[in-house]
Amino acid sequence: MPCDPELLSEWVTDTTKTTAVRITLQDPDGDTHTGYIATVLTRGSRRITGYRSHWASCPDREKFRKGRT
Repeated sequence: MPCDPELLSEWVTDTTKTTAVRITLQDPDGDTHTGYIATVLTRGSRRITGYRSHWASCPDREKFRKGRT
């Protein structure tokens, strides 16, 4: 999977609130980690480190969707 070159480190939780943003990162070993953005103070939070999929940040992603013009 194409990823952005910046290594990110985020605090996440498995529980969501209506305003929580979901993030998925791929670590250098190829494992995928997903969670909802949290802080170090959020009960049950954990830190994930990895690279964000380029698809998530690409400003031109709509141009490359299959079946779209």
